Amino acid sequence: MRNFRRISLTAAALLFLGWMGTASGQVYLNYAVNQPAPLEAEAGQDQLICPGDPATLGDNPAAVGGYGGYSYQWAPALNLTNPTVSNPIATPTQNTDYVLMLTDSLGCTAYDTISIAIDTCIGISGMAGVNAFEVFPNPNEGKFTVSIDLARQFESLNLTVVDLSGRTVFAKLLTQPGNAVREQITLNGLSRGAYFIRLEGEDLQLSRKMIIR
Repeated sequence: MRNFRRISLTAAALLFLGWMGTASGQVYLNYAVNQPAPLEAEAGQDQLICPGDPATLGDNPAAVGGYGGYSYQWAPALNLTNPTVSNPIATPTQNTDYVLMLTDSLGCTAYDTISIAIDTCIGISGMAGVNAFEVFPNPNEGKFTVSIDLARQFESLNLTVVDLSGRTVFAKLLTQPGNAVREQITLNGLSRGAYFIRLEGEDLQLSRKMIIR
């Protein structure tokens, strides 16, 4: 008896829909499709590092969208701690472009690239005649002081701040600095991250990493 009632109710519902379609000429059905966002690989922001420094590849997260169950493959695999994880550590010896191939559980793929550039980063230990090179506070919020003590006199020095892509965000020619640099710098509107402070003069090239938080 239960089956008969269920069939009768189903038939009645179908007859009602048919009548509605005949009466109005239109039948509206509301439905939702649960589909994830497109698969995207996120290899991370380009970086500028000193020779021998490590660089972490991949954003956090390095995979967005798709159907989950991600697998990662970085190329080239040379100088990577593990080319099959989302955030390997790279220690390249030259400028290198790393490509991330991302695959989800359905076999869909996405690609992204990160460039790691090597800076000269000549510091005090690699340059005679430099007594001190300080940046404080470090990290900072865009306002800091550069303090450099040199063993000899200089008629001019170029002080610059560059981002990880090598773009100059601050530049100043220091005239008659003597053997000491004391410069207060305020950088407004810069993104958080690492920057390099460079000092260049006759037979002099210095670089210090700074973090804006």
